[in-house]
Amino acid sequence: MDAGSTLRFLESLLSFYRMHWDHEPFNTPGQGTRPTSCRRGAVTGRFMESLDESEIVHCGHEPRAVPRRTKSADKSDALQTLRAVRRRPAVAKRLECVRLQRRFPKAGSDSMAGSSGIPAPKIAKVSSGRCARHARTTLKRVKYPGKIVPMPMTQDSRIYVAGHRGLVGSAIWRELERQGFRRLIGKTRAELDLLNGPAVADFYAQQQPEYVFVAAAKVGGIKANDSRPAEFLHENLQIQNHLIHGAYRWRVKRLLFLGSSCIYPKLAPQPLKEEYLLTGPLEPTNQWYAVAKIAGLKMCQAYHRQYGCDFISAMPTNLYGPNDNYDLDNSHVLPALIRKFHEAKVAKAGTVICWGTGAALREFLYVDDLARACIFLMQNYSPDSESGFINVGYGSDISIKQLAERVRSIVGFEGEIRWDTSKPDGTPRKLMDNSRLLAMGWKPQIDLETGIRLAYEEFLKKFPSPKTG
Repeated sequence: MDAGSTLRFLESLLSFYRMHWDHEPFNTPGQGTRPTSCRRGAVTGRFMESLDESEIVHCGHEPRAVPRRTKSADKSDALQTLRAVRRRPAVAKRLECVRLQRRFPKAGSDSMAGSSGIPAPKIAKVSSGRCARHARTTLKRVKYPGKIVPMPMTQDSRIYVAGHRGLVGSAIWRELERQGFRRLIGKTRAELDLLNGPAVADFYAQQQPEYVFVAAAKVGGIKANDSRPAEFLHENLQIQNHLIHGAYRWRVKRLLFLGSSCIYPKLAPQPLKEEYLLTGPLEPTNQWYAVAKIAGLKMCQAYHRQYGCDFISAMPTNLYGPNDNYDLDNSHVLPALIRKFHEAKVAKAGTVICWGTGAALREFLYVDDLARACIFLMQNYSPDSESGFINVGYGSDISIKQLAERVRSIVGFEGEIRWDTSKPDGTPRKLMDNSRLLAMGWKPQIDLETGIRLAYEEFLKKFPSPKTG
């Protein structure tokens, strides 16, 4: 390959890199950053003069003044880009495809795959334009078979925990600190509104996290879900869309999205396996939240399939523990029972009224166990192109009636429990099949009895008065 062909290849690679990863132009000493007219970066006039018209496509933007540069400066930029790109393992495969196709332009994908194990890339259709200054080359992304190699987090990795003040996010934060991770990133709702797309994009641009835990969500029990369906659907979709798409745009190494066991059909076989998703109708009382969570895990699968993003999802069972929500209108069943029995004990009431018949079966996992599972999955789980989520459960369930009796005993309430059968029970049973996670080497450490005692101790520290509103 002569010098002219080498330069044209490097310049084409620079344009390809800018278009697909929204990379900012490199600074050249004494010249500053080159202005661009396209969102993903335009290519300067002298840079494009060495490209054939068959290799460029018009951007469709108005021309904009760009300082002229020497050919040696453009070549220096291209060489700098090539070195930066080759240091990225995810890009190395695409570079190999480009090299092989240029070397064997008439060879089919099968012959090239036989020599390297990588399918040949497909060159997208291009068209010539009148303004070479604002043109760019296009290469269609290549899909690779097999599993993603895990990228272990180091103690110096920049890790963003979305929702780090909530039940799950705070547990993940505590566990990361316990394991020695130092560069944790957390933003309160006042500091970063996850419903604001531009604000989330600015956050990614400024902080540039390498790993993201999506633990932020609008959550609540049966009453909250059933009475405010639009809020649960809209806000959860907005939060996860902004976080997942932002992670793609800013090249996050790995993202873990947290869903819920309510994604499974109401009458699905028990225990719930990952393949039961979308095999039947959802529970009507919380279907709005479930639809949003299904969209989130499917979004991770789609970005993995189309763009090769290392995005995974975990579907936990019912959770409880420190920083839980004890609001009787918005909380889940276990924290609601803790508060009800505690207030009744302090008020020396004779009866506590609970919703439903008490016959529904539920599985409960202490939130610190989930945090350990999330970090374990972030380090070890490697989904293939067709599966991107895994169940996280305790492994056994209990009826709501038995749960109420256990909470009453731990709290010390001596009165009677009355069941209001006019209220819904929800899904009859929700027991997760977490055999895949157990086979990987993870297992829960805190049993239900111990977990409820720990949760009640935390409740007493947080709400020493019976008036917890």
